[in-house]
Amino acid sequence: FEGYGVVVYKREYYEGCEKAHVSFVFAKAHVVPSAMHKGKVPNQEDHGDSMPRLELNAARLAAIIRDMIVQQSGEHYDRIFMFTDSATVLKWIYDLDKKFCTFENFRVRKIRLLTEVSDWRHIPSKQNPADICSHGLSAYDSDLPKWQFFLHGPHWLTMPEEFWPPVW
Repeated sequence: FEGYGVVVYKREYYEGCEKAHVSFVFAKAHVVPSAMHKGKVPNQEDHGDSMPRLELNAARLAAIIRDMIVQQSGEHYDRIFMFTDSATVLKWIYDLDKKFCTFENFRVRKIRLLTEVSDWRHIPSKQNPADICSHGLSAYDSDLPKWQFFLHGPHWLTMPEEFWPPVW
């Protein structure tokens, strides 16, 4: 099956600690209806059977959720990082000169409206906990490392930014 997901973590540094504390805040998964592969489904966003478009929908959802969490929490965040494992989506977000077709245009505009372009970074697919949303994880799954990874994110989130994967 195809789908995409968003996972949100909060990083905090406590006095006297070298590493950041990472807390799971929110996750959302969206599974693409199998009927969509056979034709248009009423009242559903069609991604044109394109992986980059599916990833773009995930980035748009992430931007919307980011905005919702910032507004609802009432907290001040020094910096918010947005990650995607899609180089195509990153290129679309960073390319301020390109004229997009309608599908991409509306989604890229929404992402730029709700986030700063400089907030977006690349994450290797194997280090992307949001990929678990699209592959599935059973509540009864005995794979503890997979659950730990999903609930705490990649190990480097606890480290200073210079130890993170490169922006691109």
